[in-house]
Amino acid sequence: MDIKKERKTKRLSKRMMFVGILASSSLLIGGVLASIDFSAKRVNQRNIMVGTVQSGDLDITVSSNGTLKPRNVEWLTSQVEGRVTEVLVKPGDRVERGEVLLRLTNPTLLESVESAYSAWEGAIANTISTRVNLERDLLNQESVVLRAKFAAEKTEMEVIALRELGSASAAIKLRKAEVDLKQQIGQHQIENKKYEKLQKNSEAILAVNKASEEQLSNALVRAKRHVANLEIVAGISGVVQEMPFKVGQQINPGEQLGRLAQPEELYSELNVPALRSSEIHVGQRVRINTRVGFLSGKVERVDPTVSGGNVVVDVSIENDANVPVRSGLPIEGVIYTAELNNVLYVEKPAFARSNDRISIYRVDEDREYAFRTNIRVGKMSISHVEIVEGLEAGDRIIISDSSEWQDYEKILLN
Repeated sequence: MDIKKERKTKRLSKRMMFVGILASSSLLIGGVLASIDFSAKRVNQRNIMVGTVQSGDLDITVSSNGTLKPRNVEWLTSQVEGRVTEVLVKPGDRVERGEVLLRLTNPTLLESVESAYSAWEGAIANTISTRVNLERDLLNQESVVLRAKFAAEKTEMEVIALRELGSASAAIKLRKAEVDLKQQIGQHQIENKKYEKLQKNSEAILAVNKASEEQLSNALVRAKRHVANLEIVAGISGVVQEMPFKVGQQINPGEQLGRLAQPEELYSELNVPALRSSEIHVGQRVRINTRVGFLSGKVERVDPTVSGGNVVVDVSIENDANVPVRSGLPIEGVIYTAELNNVLYVEKPAFARSNDRISIYRVDEDREYAFRTNIRVGKMSISHVEIVEGLEAGDRIIISDSSEWQDYEKILLN
């Protein structure tokens, strides 16, 4: 009987121990559950980025990519049709202004020069012949005028003599002589008018011939110019950038034959996002990263149009002998659009836009919670943004993407 009682006592002790453990566990779990804030979104701190609001000076900049380009470029273009007979240069060769780079041939143009020259010579010969004939006609008419003049003068002398005689027999002769004189004076006037008209007509004919001669002369000049255009010469001194044609290829008028550039004077062409282009103005300071060094520059032109979401900005650069540069080199440009003094600023939050009201999460002092806060931002730099309203120096905010928990007023940081 004593043995059975001992077994019952052991069983009772085990049950009481189990109940005690169960009660302790329930209390512990209850305490843990009571400490959990189910109204907050739980976020792992290792998955977020936090920025601290600072006070001081802030440079507002716009970043963009681009290339270095030569300022002076000449596109070589064919003015005539022809076939390539000689290619005298290759890309990379340095050439001087007036140097022949390419030669073409076109038999038709060569024949046109000969034809134009022959026509011009014929016009000159025709002008000379016409002038000789006109001068001869003028001399003949001048002779007729003189004969009519002398005849009138002779009759006039006869009339004077008959008047002095005053006899009856002389009166009939006088009357006849006066009639002859009047007729001869009229004939002299007519012949004189013929001479004047012949002279004017001669001048007009010679003017027409001269115009035809000049026209054919101009045609000859054009034909010679076309032949001269069979030689493609450099309009500037520089370096050959492109020369794609080979001997035997046919060239059409207006076709581009190559490109020359002066590598000594370069400028940078930056592609600025259209949304930031309104901040760019001529004269602003620019820092250019060539990946082998830095160059300084200034904005000298802003394209008025948008292409592919970007606006082209031309920047003059100050060459530095310690920074090797060449045409076509890809670069990164930072344009300084404003300098803000004694302002609040912070690392740029995700999806922030300049001069806008945005919602961010501000971290509390214990770094346990982050609360939704509405702020107003001002101007924006590459990596920082001006704080106009809603934060103070030293405040910490989440700057990484918080779109996953935008429906929560606060988040719990694990």
